Amino acid sequence: ASTIGGFSTVKKMKQEALKFYGRVKYVYYQAAAESLYYRMVFNLDEQEYFVEYSEEPFYVIKEGDEIEELRKKNEERNSDDESEASEEEEGEGEDTPTAPPDAASFAESEDDLLEIFPIPSGMRLSDIYVAHQKEKITEGKAYLYFFPRGQTEFAVFHLVSEEDEDDVFSLIVNPLNGIVEIRAEYVDHEDLIEEMNGST
Repeated sequence: ASTIGGFSTVKKMKQEALKFYGRVKYVYYQAAAESLYYRMVFNLDEQEYFVEYSEEPFYVIKEGDEIEELRKKNEERNSDDESEASEEEEGEGEDTPTAPPDAASFAESEDDLLEIFPIPSGMRLSDIYVAHQKEKITEGKAYLYFFPRGQTEFAVFHLVSEEDEDDVFSLIVNPLNGIVEIRAEYVDHEDLIEEMNGST
């Protein structure tokens, strides 16, 4: 088995998965406690993630949906002072499928516990699926949103060993309670959605 700093890669990956569990849960509670909108920003190209927040309401629109009224509400909210900036953001959103829809402006969290978190060497986030996306992404940025009333989004992250892709952890975010289920195997989001639909 491959090792990182004297520890097995799998053990290190499990430790990282548990840290991820704690950070998601912390942000989930912060959003509710402070009545703010939070999001975790995952940069797959840089293999790091960080947290931002906004005091303004945010509407998540699933990519490809024809619910343009919500998008228009988001744009109108920013149009008074930032009409030109809003138009630029709208254009970027069309060119970059993983970009979030226009909405509230987010600022980086000043919470010392929510710094930039690099993925440790020897492992990587290989792909991410969040409920508002059409499909999982393997590059660029992904966004996981948290809402003041105690909700987040269904999401699946995969943490993979750099040396052996058979060593993989699936991190599954429960949208109702912010708890992350950790499975030591690759679990596809489509299979999980089928499971959830079948159990209802």
